Amino acid sequence: MHRDLRNVDLNLLIVLNALAEEQHLTKAAEKLHMSQPAVSNALSRLRSLFDDELFVRAPKGMRPTPKAKALQEPIRQALGLIQEQFTPRETFDYTTAKHHFCISVNGYAEFVVLPPMMRGLRAIAPNITLDICPESDARSPELLRTGEIDLAMDYIEIAGKDFIKEPFYSEELVVVTTKNHPKIKGPVDLELYKALPHVAVRPRNHRGSHTEIVLGRKQIKRKVVMSVSDLISLPAIAAQTDLICTLNKRLAHYFAKTLPIDIHALPFDTEAVPVYMYYHRDKQKDPAHTWLREQIKRVSKIN
Repeated sequence: MHRDLRNVDLNLLIVLNALAEEQHLTKAAEKLHMSQPAVSNALSRLRSLFDDELFVRAPKGMRPTPKAKALQEPIRQALGLIQEQFTPRETFDYTTAKHHFCISVNGYAEFVVLPPMMRGLRAIAPNITLDICPESDARSPELLRTGEIDLAMDYIEIAGKDFIKEPFYSEELVVVTTKNHPKIKGPVDLELYKALPHVAVRPRNHRGSHTEIVLGRKQIKRKVVMSVSDLISLPAIAAQTDLICTLNKRLAHYFAKTLPIDIHALPFDTEAVPVYMYYHRDKQKDPAHTWLREQIKRVSKIN
């Protein structure tokens, strides 16, 4: 099939891209700020142009045909290249810029990542201000889309085709107990780990904490006698009771400097817990946002 581009309405490709991303006529129309009949008409023209149905009805919207799937990525890339030419290539001078960022973080990232990050920013970018929001919840996708938050740090996935997920560090888990725990005479084995009472973080969004996710994969059940809202309190509780906890390694070693605790290896092999930055794809090439992500990754590597 050959078409002279002079006879092709390239706006149709924008509609095709939106339909491929949303796979729903009404949602694509909302995204494009078009009426549903207008999008339906554009789809008819696309079908004629490519001599293919492109999208067929499905229980929850529209299902792309193999032809539509093959077209999706090349068209998305082409539209991105065109859009770049209309986007001013700005630079971000962090030494003088007065810029405000809103970041959503979990308790661990707020405790481990933000203090050294802010110390660095005060030295090189004194006019940058940060607003730290509670860890991501059911509203996070909406807040990222509207720009109310610039970035979210979390180990729980934020679903959506509009978001970019970028890993920036991973963390090992360890067992934390009070100093010289009376029932621990050596390494903590799996039988003892299951038998001892635990303090744990209450599940969030019905999805569990990172520890619950890891232990769930291993099908390991603990004897949890106390649940708390934030993992920052875990080592303090373990230090003053016979309860043990499973904690991020860096956080455990930090508190070991000030609390009477012992740190033990987990009695089973497990992968490190990845933590991600989530942000809307509209922010991907924004100079200020790119700079912010670089600062977060830099601090996470050296901290």
